[in-house]
Amino acid sequence: MYKILLVDDEVIVRKGIRETISWAEHGFQCVGDCENGLEALEAIRNLKPDVVLTDIYMPFMDGLELARHIREEFPQTKVVILTGFDDFEYAQQAVKLNVKDFILKPITATELRKVLDQIRDELDREHREREDVERLRRQWQESMPLLRERFLEQLALSRIPAAERKERMALFGLHLPGPYYTALAV
Repeated sequence: MYKILLVDDEVIVRKGIRETISWAEHGFQCVGDCENGLEALEAIRNLKPDVVLTDIYMPFMDGLELARHIREEFPQTKVVILTGFDDFEYAQQAVKLNVKDFILKPITATELRKVLDQIRDELDREHREREDVERLRRQWQESMPLLRERFLEQLALSRIPAAERKERMALFGLHLPGPYYTALAV
C-alpha cells in the first residue's frame, strides 16, 4: 500500500475526499490530512507519504510552496495539486515543480480515482525498477571476486592493451604502482 496525505484548508473538502474514496481498492492508505502547508510539511517529514494531494490556496504556506519543499526534501514523493482556479500561471509553476497532476475543483470521485490509479501504476513501475537495479547491484558485488580473479589470470597469461588494463584495474580496485610486476601462481 502506498501512503497518501491530504492537504486542504477546507474541512469539508478533506472529509469529502477522505470518505469518498475506497483507498485500499486503489492501493493507498490515507495516513492523514492537514489544513495548511506548514502542518503538512511537518506531517510529511514524519509520515513520509508517497503521494501528497494538496490544495493550492491555503494559509501560512500555499500548495506551490509546499510542492517546492517536497521536491527539495523528498524528490520521490508525488504531488497532485487541487485548485478552484483555472490559472495558467499556476499550472506552469506546478509543472516546473515536477507536480504529477493539476486538478480543477470541484473534483469528481471518478476523476480522482483515475488519477490515483495512474499514480499507483507509476509508483509500481518505479518500485520494480529500483528492485531491478538493487538486484543487479547485488549480483555485481557477488560476482566481483570471480571477475577480479579472472582478470588477474588473464593479466598473467596474456597481453592486455594498456588502456583496457588501466580501466579494468580501476574497476576492480587494483593498484599496482610499479612499472614491472612479478607474478606467482600457486
